[in-house]
Order: sequence, then C-alpha cells, then structure tokens
Amino acid sequence: MLTPRPVLLLFAAVALGLVVWDAPPAPAATPTAQEALLLKPRQPDIDCDRPTNEEAETATIKQETFEGFRALVVRTADGRILRVFADTDGDRVTDRWSFFKDGSEVFREIDGPDQDHKSDQCRWFNAGGTRWGLDPDGDGTVDAWKTISAEEATAEIVTALARKETVIFARLLPTRAELQSAGFTGERLDDLTRRITAARADFLRLAATQTIIGPDAMWTSMHTPRGPGLLPARSPGLTREVMVYENVTALAESAGRPVEVIVGSLIRCGDAWRPIDAPRLPNPPAGVDDARRSSRESSRGRPPGS
Repeated sequence: MLTPRPVLLLFAAVALGLVVWDAPPAPAATPTAQEALLLKPRQPDIDCDRPTNEEAETATIKQETFEGFRALVVRTADGRILRVFADTDGDRVTDRWSFFKDGSEVFREIDGPDQDHKSDQCRWFNAGGTRWGLDPDGDGTVDAWKTISAEEATAEIVTALARKETVIFARLLPTRAELQSAGFTGERLDDLTRRITAARADFLRLAATQTIIGPDAMWTSMHTPRGPGLLPARSPGLTREVMVYENVTALAESAGRPVEVIVGSLIRCGDAWRPIDAPRLPNPPAGVDDARRSSRESSRGRPPGS
C-alpha cells in the first residue's frame, strides 16, 4: 500500500517532482483534495477542470489502482476524475501527473526514462490536442516537440507572435537531422537548411515590429486551399515520400477583429508538422475583413526545396 508523506512535504515534493511515497510501515496523513488541487499544470493555458473552493471542499482523494498503476486520484463528489498522481514504475515516486476535463484526461506531465524525479515531458490528450513536448532540463519550458499537428503548429506561431517570444517559434523549426530523417538530401537539404536559419532572424524582426497580432490574440483555425500533398520518393533531393502543406494561413482574433498570419509551407518530420520559413503578415485592401480572402490573395510561399 502507498503511504503518503505528511501533507506539506508531499505537495512540495510533487511540485518539484520529488519522492512522494514513503515506505511502510510508518503511517502518514493523506493530503486533502483541496491541497491536491493546488497543484497546477506547469505549461500555460491548460484547459482542465479547476473547481471552485466550494466544489473542492466536497471533492475526495484516495489511493487507487489506476490504469494498472498505484496512484492518488482526486474526484468530484459525484465521482468524476479531476487529477491523478501516479507511480508507473513501482518505485514509490510520483512520475506522472494527470489533469482532467469533464472526466477525460487532457494534459499529462511525465518523468521520463532518466528518472530524475522531475517532469521532463508533457502530453496533451482528447480535447486537449495531440502535442508531445520534451523538456530535458526539467525547467518547465518545452524545448522541442516530438509530436505536434499542423493545426497546433500554426496556433503556436500565433502565440509566438502575440507574446513576441522567438523560442516558441524556433522550437517548431526542423533541425537538419530531422530533415535528413524525413528524406531530404543534397542541394534540396542545403536549401531548406539555409531557409530555416534565415527564418529565426526573420521572425525576430517581425515579432519586434508588427502591431497586428496583439498580446490578446487567439488562434481560431488553420486555412489551406487544399489538403496535404505528397512529394514522391526518389524525386530530386528526396530519398523517401514527404507529406507537405502549401499556402497555409493561421486565422486568429486580436482586439476583437479577425487577423491572419501567412505560414506558407509545413512539412511533416516524423510525427511533427514544421514550418520552414518565418511567418508573414498580409496587407489586405482597405475594408477587407475576410481573412480567407486576404489569404488567397496574399499567400505566395515557396514549396519546400523549390
């Protein structure tokens, strides 16, 4: 049976990713559900259940077997799961922190194979999306994406512009090794590498000077005139098939008005969709508020390696 540490030590430990289970037989106080709910996701903008003080007072917390693992499970009074803090490798250390929305898991923090008792991966599920972020140094900031959809990539670009944070954009860009793994080679690989290097500097200049995407900007959807295309294997500069979106535009709202960000091309590298150029902002004709019309008139990104 799992025996928790005293309350304050337990949640200080959980927050830091430290040991949260003591070996028996020494008994310890089980934390309250209210105390468990004080633990927040380390990533911003996680849409999980956040009970009111009154709702938290009626919540319960119990040690359970959850998905085959020992865990502390926090539930509402009617049994809906709010949080799960699990020990997935049986070493009496919390290594998975799960957050739920309407009874479904939407976000998870994980202590990876290094077992350093700090969360160094984070995943989104169900209505939360598909992203899988890597944080090797455990500082709470995603350093790279293992998995991200095309839609989520365009949303990240909008967020990067709104917050004027180059790191958010830069971690979307593929490395040369990822491009090689995807199938690019020779001059085509060299051209893409040069474009990606330039994209970092171009984004920095755009973020510093643009005024269209404000700090309140919210991504709404991804627009593209057609579905993804497939670059055939053994065509010039390719050793395997590569899936590509062309003329992609991110649609958003800022200051109560529709805005757009021209993304251009997205290429699939493994399970991650990645841009290869810095985004651009269009200059639509006066009085034109339809973002899709402006997108069709303004998009002119080069296909990958063309």
